[in-house]
Formats: sequence, C-alpha cells, structure tokens
Amino acid sequence: MKCYAFLVRGINVGGRHKVVMEEFCRELEELGMSHVSSYINSGNLFFDSTLMKEELLLVLEEFLNKAYPFIKVFSLFTLEDYQNEVASLPKWWE
Repeated sequence: MKCYAFLVRGINVGGRHKVVMEEFCRELEELGMSHVSSYINSGNLFFDSTLMKEELLLVLEEFLNKAYPFIKVFSLFTLEDYQNEVASLPKWWE
C-alpha cells in the first residue's frame, strides 16, 4: 500500500466550483482508497491505495470526468515523489 497526495486545483475558490470535502473523501473511499483525509477545504487530499500510480491516475481521471467535470487540473504524488521534490528544493526556499 502506498501513501498519496492528491492536489486538486481550482475548487472552492471565490464561491466557484464548490466541492464538499467530506463528500469528496467518501467518494474516494468508495473508489477503494483508504485513510482518506483532506487539508481544510483546499482540495489537498491524502490517502492510501494498493494501486500503482499509473493505474490510480486513470481511475481518478475517469472519476473526475463523471463526477466533477469542472476539475481539469490535478497532481498526484506518492510519498516518495513528495520527498524527492522537497529534497530538490533550493536552500533559499526554506
């Protein structure tokens, strides 16, 4: 099982494209993700999945196209992806 960060852009900003995070988390659980949580109402979600990243991308794209067609941009990071990104940040970023 891998830990993922799912970052969704352009929701809950200025009253447009309203997504209820509690519902969104439940829907991800129905897709087979576990330990789903969100960070405030930002569209930043975290979950575990047995699927490989490539498989998960396909599942998420299909889900978003059906349930939330206004979501056009998202990123999916494994814990390892995230740690590599953080490690490659320039020192001045800290």
